[in-house]
Amino acid sequence: MSTPAKPTVVGVLGLGSMGAGVAADLKASGFDVVSTMAGRSGRSRERATQSGARLLDSLEAVVAAADTFLSIVPADQAVPLAEAVAAALKGKSLHYVDCNSITPSKTAHIASAVTAAGAIYSDGGIIGPPPGGKIKTRLYISGPRADVLAALASERMPVIRLGDSLTQATEMKVLFSAANKGTAALLINIMAAAAKVGLLDRVMGELDSVFPGLTGVPRRAAPDLDEKAGRWAIEMDDLAQGLADLDAHPGYHQAAGEGYRRLAANLPDTKGDDAMARVLSGWLGPKTS
Repeated sequence: MSTPAKPTVVGVLGLGSMGAGVAADLKASGFDVVSTMAGRSGRSRERATQSGARLLDSLEAVVAAADTFLSIVPADQAVPLAEAVAAALKGKSLHYVDCNSITPSKTAHIASAVTAAGAIYSDGGIIGPPPGGKIKTRLYISGPRADVLAALASERMPVIRLGDSLTQATEMKVLFSAANKGTAALLINIMAAAAKVGLLDRVMGELDSVFPGLTGVPRRAAPDLDEKAGRWAIEMDDLAQGLADLDAHPGYHQAAGEGYRRLAANLPDTKGDDAMARVLSGWLGPKTS
């Protein structure tokens, strides 16, 4: 079994808030970071510029330049990106690391696709906010040849080695996200109903008394849900399937996905107002089709 090269040129796709944050952290650690903005929006281009990544003309150019590739895209783009990278490899050696919030079965499919094309595969799972905040970003890795990825660690983003399984980092991400984003959905659902009957302050007061800090989960999530509600809806669908893959119950997270979809469709366009109030208002909007 060959050992992958120690990372030197790291391809990062995409450059959303997390991807751009990881790219900037790797750049600050001395890596040559490459990406592409082919077909992306002006906002994404701005984030890409701020990350310091070296922008190339195409995905094919990124694959040709990189020795290590981190996939950090919305859940529904993870498989298409892996298949596009596999098609672009053409015999080139590459260490492919999927870092997305997807199901273990999708991770296994991605591993099969890229290794069949000649790449080395390791699994990744990112927990926490983008690097640089008060809370450290944690990059979990697994797989029999994942050890070289320890070189990507920084003070802002420790790299945590799990086992040799090609899906264990995904399973770690599934379980944490199911608890974190699922808890936010549970509490927002209850709080929205409480607000509707004039009991929000009473209910939150009781929760804070019995479970100190619990209501901080939706409060912290609320300001970011303008951008993230639609993406979290997609993630909930994958988390539900991921839990089913592990013989756990998927139904709650399927319902949470519907909640985030309704929120994305109905969030009031009054961004200057209280974020939590806006989220509670949008949560009980009309159902999506």
